[in-house]
Amino acid sequence: DEYNRSITPTMPLIMFMDAIEHVVKVCRTLRQHNGHVLMLGVGGSGRRSVARLSIMICEYETFQVEMTKNFGVNDWKELMRQLLLGVGLEDKQSVLLMTDTQIVNEVFLEDISGLLNNGDIPNLFDTNLLEDIFTHMRPICMVEQLPTTKVGLYARFIRAVRTGLHIVLAMSPIGETFRARMRMFPALVNCCTIDWFSQWPDDALTAVASHALEAAALDMGDDFNATVTHVFVFMYASVAEMSNQYLAETKRYNYVTPTAFLTSLEMFIKLLQEKQQGVTGYKVKLQNGLEKLRQTEEQVEVLQQTLKDSQPMLIKTQEEIHMMMEQIAIDKIQADEKREVAMLDEADAASKADECQSIKAAAQEVLNLALPGLDNAVKVLKNLKVKDIQEVSKYQSPPDGVKFVMEVVCKMKGVQPKRVGEVGRKKDDWWEPSRQILGAAAELQSFMLNYDRDNIPESLINKIKPYIDDERFQPAKVREVSVPCTAMCQWVHAMYKYYHVNLQVAPKRVALAEAEKELAEVNAKLAETRASLQAVEDNIAELEQKYSDAVQKQADLQQQVQQTEAKLEAANRLTSGLSGEKDRWLNAVSMYELQEAYVIGDALIAAGSTAYLGVFMQQYRRDLHLLWVHELHDLGLECSEDSTLGATIGDPVVIQQWQLSGLPSDPISVENGIIMAKSNHWPLCIDPQGQAVAWIKNMQRDAGLIVSKAMDKGYAKVLENAIRHGLPFLLEGVSEELDPILDPILLRQTFQVGTATMIRLGENTVPYANSFQLYLATKLPNPHYSPDTCVKVSLLNFFITPAGLEEQLLGLLVAKERKDLEDEKKQLTRSNAMMAKELKELQEAILSMLQSSVGDILEEVELIDTLERSRDKSLEINQKMEAQKSTEATIDDMRNQYRPVAFRGATLFFCAAALAAVDPMYQYSLHWFNSLFTTAVDNAERSDSLPQRLENLRDYFTYSFYSNVCRSLFERHKMLFSFALCTAILRADGDAMAQEWRYLLTGSTSTAHDRLPNPAKAWLVPEAWADLQFISNVLPDFEGFAAAVAGHIEHYKKYFESAESHRYPLHGTWDTSLNRLQKLIVLRCLRPDLMVQGIQDFVTHHIGEKYIIVPTFNLADSYRDSETTSPLIFILSPGADPMHELMRFAEAMKMNKKLHAISLGQGQGRKAEALIQEGLERGSWVLLQNCHLCIKWMPTLEATIENFNPQAMKREFRLWLTSMPTIAFPVSVLQVGVKMTNEPPKGLRNNIVGSYSSFTDEFLESSKRTDVFKKLLFSLCFFHAVIQERRKFGPLGWNIQYEFTTADLSICIKQMHHFLDVYDHIPYPVIKFLSGQINYGGRVTDDFDRRCLMTLLEPLMCPDVETVGYRFTTSPLYKTIEAGNRNYYLDHVQEWPLNPHPEVFGLHGNADITCARNETARILSTMLSMEHGAAQTGGTSRDVVLSELTTSLTERTPALFDIPQFVAKYPIMYEQSMNTVLVQEAERFNRLLRVMHTSLSELARAIKGEVVMSKELEDMGDSMYDNQVPKMWTAKAYPSLRPLSSWMDDLIRRCNFIQKWYSKGLPRVFWIAGFFFPQAFLTGTLQNHARNYGVSIDTISFGFEVQSEDANRLPQRKDGVLVEGLYLEGARWKASAGSLAEARPKELFVPMPVVWLQPIVNRQPPLGTY
Repeated sequence: DEYNRSITPTMPLIMFMDAIEHVVKVCRTLRQHNGHVLMLGVGGSGRRSVARLSIMICEYETFQVEMTKNFGVNDWKELMRQLLLGVGLEDKQSVLLMTDTQIVNEVFLEDISGLLNNGDIPNLFDTNLLEDIFTHMRPICMVEQLPTTKVGLYARFIRAVRTGLHIVLAMSPIGETFRARMRMFPALVNCCTIDWFSQWPDDALTAVASHALEAAALDMGDDFNATVTHVFVFMYASVAEMSNQYLAETKRYNYVTPTAFLTSLEMFIKLLQEKQQGVTGYKVKLQNGLEKLRQTEEQVEVLQQTLKDSQPMLIKTQEEIHMMMEQIAIDKIQADEKREVAMLDEADAASKADECQSIKAAAQEVLNLALPGLDNAVKVLKNLKVKDIQEVSKYQSPPDGVKFVMEVVCKMKGVQPKRVGEVGRKKDDWWEPSRQILGAAAELQSFMLNYDRDNIPESLINKIKPYIDDERFQPAKVREVSVPCTAMCQWVHAMYKYYHVNLQVAPKRVALAEAEKELAEVNAKLAETRASLQAVEDNIAELEQKYSDAVQKQADLQQQVQQTEAKLEAANRLTSGLSGEKDRWLNAVSMYELQEAYVIGDALIAAGSTAYLGVFMQQYRRDLHLLWVHELHDLGLECSEDSTLGATIGDPVVIQQWQLSGLPSDPISVENGIIMAKSNHWPLCIDPQGQAVAWIKNMQRDAGLIVSKAMDKGYAKVLENAIRHGLPFLLEGVSEELDPILDPILLRQTFQVGTATMIRLGENTVPYANSFQLYLATKLPNPHYSPDTCVKVSLLNFFITPAGLEEQLLGLLVAKERKDLEDEKKQLTRSNAMMAKELKELQEAILSMLQSSVGDILEEVELIDTLERSRDKSLEINQKMEAQKSTEATIDDMRNQYRPVAFRGATLFFCAAALAAVDPMYQYSLHWFNSLFTTAVDNAERSDSLPQRLENLRDYFTYSFYSNVCRSLFERHKMLFSFALCTAILRADGDAMAQEWRYLLTGSTSTAHDRLPNPAKAWLVPEAWADLQFISNVLPDFEGFAAAVAGHIEHYKKYFESAESHRYPLHGTWDTSLNRLQKLIVLRCLRPDLMVQGIQDFVTHHIGEKYIIVPTFNLADSYRDSETTSPLIFILSPGADPMHELMRFAEAMKMNKKLHAISLGQGQGRKAEALIQEGLERGSWVLLQNCHLCIKWMPTLEATIENFNPQAMKREFRLWLTSMPTIAFPVSVLQVGVKMTNEPPKGLRNNIVGSYSSFTDEFLESSKRTDVFKKLLFSLCFFHAVIQERRKFGPLGWNIQYEFTTADLSICIKQMHHFLDVYDHIPYPVIKFLSGQINYGGRVTDDFDRRCLMTLLEPLMCPDVETVGYRFTTSPLYKTIEAGNRNYYLDHVQEWPLNPHPEVFGLHGNADITCARNETARILSTMLSMEHGAAQTGGTSRDVVLSELTTSLTERTPALFDIPQFVAKYPIMYEQSMNTVLVQEAERFNRLLRVMHTSLSELARAIKGEVVMSKELEDMGDSMYDNQVPKMWTAKAYPSLRPLSSWMDDLIRRCNFIQKWYSKGLPRVFWIAGFFFPQAFLTGTLQNHARNYGVSIDTISFGFEVQSEDANRLPQRKDGVLVEGLYLEGARWKASAGSLAEARPKELFVPMPVVWLQPIVNRQPPLGTY
């Protein structure tokens, strides 16, 4: 409370135990000398609140940085100067409070690190400031006897800074940035006390929720508080768990913070109050309306009876009025006679009254002469104070003036004097009686004030007369001696004067008395006359009143009759007008009474949905919603049957208006709109398709919406204007980091200045209009916003849903096919929306008028007229809506006939959208898709038959979509896309079971199945048999299949051994009962190497063969699909160079001289901008190559393309881009651009088709030797395809992967063309040498690869090629054919199989198995990555997995070998080199094991946070998490390609081999694969032989003898060694023949028997062995 009194706005805190512990920890740290705190926790966990409260408790000052738009290093330095000078010079205790979001430049953190380390920032102060510091510190140093040198003075200043400065850093531990900062600035860990803010515990959440609910004082009863609190905690936990699942399955981040929990509480309180007020208020309105109707119905009977009773009374009243009129006439005659007499008497009385008044005025005139003096004397007397009069009595010898006055007063009062003096000579003493009178001052004052001045005796006047004229008795003279006596003197004079005036007035008074007496007699007579007259008049008045009352009664009765008739008419109008509403109102009241029971439950779910669900996709929202509903039911809280946001807090009329503005009609989009409207935070829309932006622009257009982009440099000023004028503001193109200037707006940090609301934006204070609205939008498809950002905004996932897209496509399709229908549909929709809005307003108006009416409603004619008009309008609208419903249903039925095509379109779009998970460059916009869809509608074959037309539309668009997307895919992904497209269509149509589809992608996910014995161990591998049992037990349609396979094992052996297992029938009814997808599952179990062929057949069967034939690349098609505003993007692969194709196309388009290219890199951005600007103005082509090398410039490129204005551009302009795949490439550019790849087509057939597609018939006929040229060209293209396709076989194809390109083929063709035209004979050796050794061979670096290449070229570049029918391989398909035109060759090649046998490439049939298995694994794993829910979710975090793995590896890592013991037991001996080999092997292993032990220990500590996670440790953790051997281990280890798990097993086996050698002596058979450095072992073997026989080691080499016996039975050889552990690939050892033989089918790796390495002096290789 004390803290809140000192700040604005206040900070409500609930101090639960965790918060108290944090506050205590921070306070204790800050109170320490040089105490600093690093607070680690996600945004919204209370870090800053705890910090501010702790600083207040410590009574320190808080220093915070206010970020502005252009806040930079100079601003930061200036703030640091202020901070350090304030702390160092003014002896303040200050705390620098910083958050990681404020660290916009790493220089800030570097300076903070310096402050933490030594309290100083280098070069912060200039000379002037340093002089100020020295001046201030010099006296302090002198007092403390410290050196006063500059160094000493500055050191004392730094000491003061370190004493008074504390730093509190609030940072989020999430993300790579935090890890990097911890590594770069170790002071953040070493110099700070770390305070971890973990997830709030349940008791904290409960305490906060309980306090919030109690503070809100909600009307829901005490019993509900605990239950509601539990629900909030449950929702918070469920969303946190769902967020982990969401991340694992979709790779999308969502952070659930305590701030979100508080938001849900606020939303609940707000929504509950709204719901209660809404439901109760509307119910009351309805009940009031019903009550008015009931009262009206009751009044009708009363009014009818009243009307009946009024008629007799009206007749009787008319008779009474006639009699009264006759009597009034008689009485009026008598009254007139008496009135004349009265008038005469009144004249006499008036005359006498005038006489009296005249006498009275004359007397008063005389009195006025005396009265002023008298009044003045009285006034003076009243002002005298009693004590002043009493003071006069205290005189023993008063002045003469006092005595003189008192003498007169005594005479006026009738007091006699006292006689004093000698007898006979006595005289009057007036002072003694005067003193007595004065002693009774109050009585004296009362006497004078109340003196009877009208009856003063003449004798008294005669007594005082001498005094009156005496100058001593004048007031002025008396005032000189006594003020009280002056007043008495004035009184006496006034009495004297009044007496004489009164003498003149007395006669007048007598005359007045007589006149008044006569007047009284006249008035008495007049009174009698008047009384008599009044009696007559009263009688007349009474009669007139009765007459008037009777007339009024008659009028009232007539009016009552009229009113009653009017009310009856009004009642009939009211009851008949609202009769239709009555039933609806009764039903509505019943419904609202039911809803009152659901208000709490609905508000809970609505609050949770608004606070948490905006970021989730549809399925996750639905799962959470169902989870919450079940929890409410379990707790006894009821909610509506449909408790979705749209049903509970959505306004149907408002939603309909939104949809007219462009909001998709699907439930997710509607929920997003509701959350946007209801949330307390401004929305941030994740809007890759631009739907939200389009809706907001339409919705707020009339409100003056202002639109800016985050890249605009001046958008802050525009934003200020929007805030000032209260206009809506849309900020597009928001990145993952929000501009700090938005923070005050997002946090609504407004404050009051007088009556104005203000907000501070950076350095500016701006008036804040309450009508201001902020919208943020990003096109990033999967942005990763930090927790600090998540708590500031309401994240809304506006990714389009299938239902919403289906409706959009249906509208586009019907608008094209039946424009009349679509126009009418739109018109109906608008009309219905307007009528629904008007109807709602009318109904509200009716209820409001009924509720606001006071008194008798039947008397409010205007109200009834208004109600009647509203009723008529409402009826009219309802009738129109009913009529339009019928019309709309008819239109919808007709539109729905086109829905299958729209449904297919929506399916295809999401298939393309899923490709973004495969490669970041595969981005497709909704605008592009809609354009493709409308183009397909225009170009599809027409038909009069609607079903046929729909079929044509569906087929044409599907293939058009396939072709367009294929154009932008790498070759390795095109078959994947075909399969994804086919399965997406089948799954959308419900033709694929989810469980079966899941198994096809993932394989067996459980071992919980019966372990039947393997029926054919010879060929049925355990993995295949396990998979068969799994599908038999888990997949319903496969029940009993494993037993069927065991029962017909011979049939399935043939299936397994068949070269076309994918087409081999299953046994019995299984072949007909299983569908194609299920047969693929069987194929996956038994022959995964043929899955690619199986997939091809699967796609061909369901959607056609053309979907597995890749369309040939055609740059012209891409150009036609482009616009001036859409760039053409070449997505590069290693070795690909589209420059040749582009130059050729530019030449064909006559743009070769207007094509300007630049290769991007450092510093090339400005040049590229200038080139684009020039191209826009001149209409040229601009080629920006290698965009991936200029990542920092990509946002500029994005902004440039977004600002393209078609009206200001030349239509010839095109922007061409090339880039390797990179996640940094702008998504918006990829979406609007036309994407292409230029790889060699995959597959022998497709490769040759691609080559011939680039030829023309003119080119084929251009040689002088046309036939020979065509035949050699065909063989050369075949060779080109063969060497490219060999790459897919990995090391079996080429030892090194070479990037042979189309340019190699082109130069070979040109050379061949030239030689054929120039030479008389065909120079095959020259052509062969140039092609094999130079053009292609120039890329080949391995000698064996070069030999292989020339061997492949030999039969394809020889005279035999000229002979028709000459076979290129053993297969009869691949041969020389008759010379023909381009189409002839293309048709011929199309007859070749899609998947040729490996012998075409000169390889064994088994070569295809590894390649095929790898291809299958790649396709299925990639398909899995495209699926939502692809990842396995066990709820275990990465750190937990790493920690467990580290512990496991630490336990399993072998101990180091004891080298001294090794040396002691196996010393260096000349006769036995193997001792040296063993010791050296142990040392080599020790070097590896030492690194492993150390790194595993450090990694374990780093995971716990005990040491800094270095880059090396982090890389090690990443490798371990991915099941790869860490690089720091491989640097010390032997060569190996194994993954970490099997590598570890292999290491343990190797160490056991060395340990066994040490323990048991020299092995009989050496495991050669277990040596760290086998070359040393081989050399040691040769050395032993050389030393035993005294020969030179240079003359010795190994002979090889393969042993036929088992290793355990072989004796140790005297010479040489026996070795095992070798394998054969591509061959096998035939023991009976003692030679190598062809590998058996499907047998890839064969163990080699034990080999005797026999040292032989001057060995000669045996002839005929190879």
